[in-house]
Amino acid sequence: RHGVKATFYVPAVAALIHPDEQRRIIAEGHEIGIHGWIHELNSVLPYEAERDLMLRSADTLEKTCGVRPVGMRTPSWDFSPDTLRIERRHLQAAQTDLLGLPPLMVFDNHDNPRSIDRFGDGRNDIARARIIAAMLLTNRGAALTYYGAPIGMTTSTPTRKEDVRDPIGITGWPKEKGRDGERTPMQWTAGPQAGFSTNPKTWLPVAANYRTVNVASEMADPSSLLQWYRTLIALRRDNPALRDGAMTFVDTKNPDVLAYVREGKEPVLVAMNFSGEPRPLKSGVEGHGLRTLAASDASLSRSDKLDGT
Repeated sequence: RHGVKATFYVPAVAALIHPDEQRRIIAEGHEIGIHGWIHELNSVLPYEAERDLMLRSADTLEKTCGVRPVGMRTPSWDFSPDTLRIERRHLQAAQTDLLGLPPLMVFDNHDNPRSIDRFGDGRNDIARARIIAAMLLTNRGAALTYYGAPIGMTTSTPTRKEDVRDPIGITGWPKEKGRDGERTPMQWTAGPQAGFSTNPKTWLPVAANYRTVNVASEMADPSSLLQWYRTLIALRRDNPALRDGAMTFVDTKNPDVLAYVREGKEPVLVAMNFSGEPRPLKSGVEGHGLRTLAASDASLSRSDKLDGT
């Protein structure tokens, strides 16, 4: 519509039901990617079944649209003892097994509780949100975030049926409370209605924490989650290795650390600690003149070594 090339992530079943719509997308110069219709369940499928599902989806889209899909939307999951294993497996598969296409990394959307709540433990919520941002913006693939995630907006689930707007919540109450909680107004400022509207009664109410969780406050705080997102986005835009380089995984037996190198003339090592304590890293990477591009812990921002704790 706006003359901008876009990638549409399409469930294979939707392509079968509405083939002309998908062909029109291609004819207008856009691209098609794979949207796993049951992506919330993918992380509990056996690996072979998941791979088969995605490959069959790619075949269906190619047969229907006449072109091979250019990428795929990745599954979502919650923090658990298996989180690091699942994340490493999916990222590795995207490099080798799944058509060699760049994945679309998704942690937040309008149909699921916000990731800061799903992954948070009440103590390390912001630290975990920083890991989510790092995975999202340093992996080889397209990055998709959801409004409010870069400032740590939380899910505000209605506590009374009469306050629910989502039809799913109205019909499913109280077992299913709907999706209103992840759809509350964007929190721009600490002012009235979080700066979202001059209307004192918006369709969905502003979350109660808007006075501290808002764009204006976090823009003024150099250590905020929003500033971390801005740092990573700038690195992804300006650093050739982070923008285009292949991924090589290192220290793959480490139970607490996800680490990989983005290859290029000046490679970039990315290391994320999934535990709440310092952990050792064995990168296997050697070099001189090293520098830290970004660190969520200020004490690491001047580090000039790769390995160790």
